[in-house]
Amino acid sequence: MFLNDKERATFFKLYFGLLVWVNNKHKIVSGFTKEKHPKSVDSQMAYAIKEKMFQNPKWIDEYLAENDNGELTEIERGIVMSWRKFFITDKFFVMRHQAKYSVLMTGGNEKTTRLYGVVGLNHPFSDFFERSDLPVVIDATILPFQDKIIYDGLFSKYNISIGSGMRGGLNDSYRISKEKYGIIESLPFNDDN
Repeated sequence: MFLNDKERATFFKLYFGLLVWVNNKHKIVSGFTKEKHPKSVDSQMAYAIKEKMFQNPKWIDEYLAENDNGELTEIERGIVMSWRKFFITDKFFVMRHQAKYSVLMTGGNEKTTRLYGVVGLNHPFSDFFERSDLPVVIDATILPFQDKIIYDGLFSKYNISIGSGMRGGLNDSYRISKEKYGIIESLPFNDDN
């Protein structure tokens, strides 16, 4: 599953507007402008900006304070604020592709491993990673978007091969986490454990 045209247009307007503002304010890279269509944006530049931004999430507060001129609707402001509050940047294992989303799993132990149902932006995750290649390891940022979890369109894949022993361990972690916590389909989520 991936975003529909209207959702995708809203996401790109908000996210790339935020990245451009952060870059203009904090001078992370040169040549990153709002006039470019997201498909023509240099992904390495965007990745560098987003990494700095999520290391300094207060910049999102600054963006919202400086852009309180009616350019963004209240709903759009709420979406951007949800990114500030509930983003998750981590190393994820892409574990499964399902009809509604792909399941990304955080690493860790039984108490910290979680499964997230993540929707694609332009394409489902299955367009990037064949079922037969799973699991794969990526660095990514996942974000709330209305009633879904999405990624920000920027991820990096680790070029590692996962052997049968590690695959078995990951599948055990997946099963245990799914039984205990289920698959998280929206952020924020209630995690009483």
